[in-house]
This record gives sequence, C-alpha cells and structure tokens, in this order.
Amino acid sequence: RDITRIALQWLPQSNDDKFGKAQSAKVCRMTKAFNIVLKYHLTIDGGNPDDRVSRTDPELPSKVKEELRKELSMVCFSPSDPVQARELEDCLSSSHRPLWTIQQMCNASHAGIWARCGDRPDRAIRDGQLLERHFQRLCGAMGACERIHRTPIPTAFTRHSSRFLMVWCNAMPFVLWPIVGTATPLAATFVAWAM
Repeated sequence: RDITRIALQWLPQSNDDKFGKAQSAKVCRMTKAFNIVLKYHLTIDGGNPDDRVSRTDPELPSKVKEELRKELSMVCFSPSDPVQARELEDCLSSSHRPLWTIQQMCNASHAGIWARCGDRPDRAIRDGQLLERHFQRLCGAMGACERIHRTPIPTAFTRHSSRFLMVWCNAMPFVLWPIVGTATPLAATFVAWAM
C-alpha cells in the first residue's frame, strides 16, 4: 500500500503531468503484478484452486505460463495497450518474475522522481531513498518466502508428528466416553478422519 500511495502522491507533478502519471501507473501495475507472479514463483501449478493443472502433465510449464498470462491480463496489464502488452511479454520471459517486477517498480519510480525534482538532486535523492527502503523490504519479504518454501521439513519432525497424532487418536476414546457415551466410536472415528 505504501508503495502505491507514495507513487500516486509524489510522481505526478500536476494533473497535466502525463509522464509522472504514466510512471505512477506503472508502479501500481507492477505492485499488483508482483503479488501474482510471486504466487506462481512459489508454487508449481500457480496455486489456483479453480484452474489446477495436473503436476504429472508433460506440458505443465507452458500451461502454467498461459494461466499466468491470463491472470496478469485480467488483473494488471491491458493487452490492447502496446506498452502494457510489451511489459506483459517481458514479465513472462523473465527468468525471475518477482524480481523483475520489483526492478520495474524501481525504474519507474526513480524516473518519475528525477523528472519531478528537476534541478534539485538533493530532493530526488531523499525521495528515492524513501521508496528504495520500501522496495528493499519487499525484496526481503520475497527472499524470506523463497527460503521458507525451499526449506525441507526434516523427516524426524514428520515422524514425530505422526507418532504424536497416533497416540492422541488412540487416547481420544478414553476422554470422549464420559462426554458422548456409546457414540464414542463414531465420534473418535470422525475426529481421526477430520485430521
């Protein structure tokens, strides 16, 4: 939110500043695109519950890329605009799409800031540093997501969890008997199934 708020507030010099408005619109577009491409970057199939592609499908990468194109076209980029259509193609051809969107946000915001500040570089540096801090935090959060996603769960943890749940499910009828009486087998089976 802060990135888009600052871009909309600071980049256009006035209502007639077409360059500043274009740069702030690009920052907003890339901010929306970042969320989508990060989701696709962290999941194999895009994480869409409506359009799940089989993970065993040999054409998985191309199908996921088409789903990404469709979602970006629907939410962020207008394919009828030649500039946005080119941005969409550049995004899809990038090897690290989330990083590419952050770089585009940086480029657009810095271009807008330098155009707005004119011959006052001290002001441009101050404004650029403020936005740069937000971009660094966004990049850091992306790195944290990647580290969490790529960290395997140790086998000992999964074994411990399954053993604990086995003991818990086997002890559950003793706790449920005073509460549900003769329906204990049904209740215990339902709770074990729900887990």
